[in-house]
Amino acid sequence: MGLLSSRNLVNIGIGAAKGTIAIIDEAKATAAMDLDALAKAKDEVNTLSKTKQEEYNNALRVTNSVGGGAFGVYMFETMGAKQISNLSKLSPTDLDNQLKQIKFSFENLPQEQSAIYKEGSYSDIAKSNYNKDIDALKLEKGLVKNNNLGDNTAKTFSGFVTQGVKKTTGEKEDKILGQVAVPEIGVDTSVVGGGYGSIGETAFEDSSTLARINKADDDGDFLERARNILSSEGNFSPTKEQIKDLAYREYIAVRDRAFKRFMSNQGDMPSVSTDIETEITNENIEEILG
Repeated sequence: MGLLSSRNLVNIGIGAAKGTIAIIDEAKATAAMDLDALAKAKDEVNTLSKTKQEEYNNALRVTNSVGGGAFGVYMFETMGAKQISNLSKLSPTDLDNQLKQIKFSFENLPQEQSAIYKEGSYSDIAKSNYNKDIDALKLEKGLVKNNNLGDNTAKTFSGFVTQGVKKTTGEKEDKILGQVAVPEIGVDTSVVGGGYGSIGETAFEDSSTLARINKADDDGDFLERARNILSSEGNFSPTKEQIKDLAYREYIAVRDRAFKRFMSNQGDMPSVSTDIETEITNENIEEILG
């Protein structure tokens, strides 16, 4: 066979040049798409991180309102920010009722287990979990700078060209990544609720337990109870003031016992064995409230 003609050599050179140009164009197109995807991921992360910030801040407000401390650590460790944040959407009564259930569980932990939650800070746990959530969000949305082509690809001509193009777009990638604006979390800790000890008070005020006690008061049951007590003490002709004063003291005593009973269990009204709907009366009040 003869040597290749000059014409064939020229055609081979042109073909090689076209192949090189095609590889370069493909690398540039890929880099442009990567930049577009990175920019889109940046926008998504910026938007979603604001939602995540609001979730954690709402959770912190709830834990602040109950005094934080070991109970706050317990809430963040066992519930997480999203579940705590959902509590902030409840009405005051429903929120207090839910917190009462959580408090009940917390106070009934074995001593060695409850001691675990006395270590650390709930706000530090919140910040650590928040940062982990944001890192996971970035990874999920592809907001990462990846120059790793793999050893085999990098050693090819195509890989060499791609690496060269990536170097030219590196500044653009850095600029996009620099526009990621992840907000910090944190709330004003001076704005708090009634604290840990007040949990359950709002729920009790709106409970059927107190409603029945108040109905008994409206129906005059405590006045009748006062007359019976005074009569048993030999006072058969008490004044109205004596009756009203004793009736009020009896009402407060029953209310206080009911509150303690309310706070010592997870339900609203203690179960009573009756065949009819339970109502608090002078006759059954001790049975109901214990």
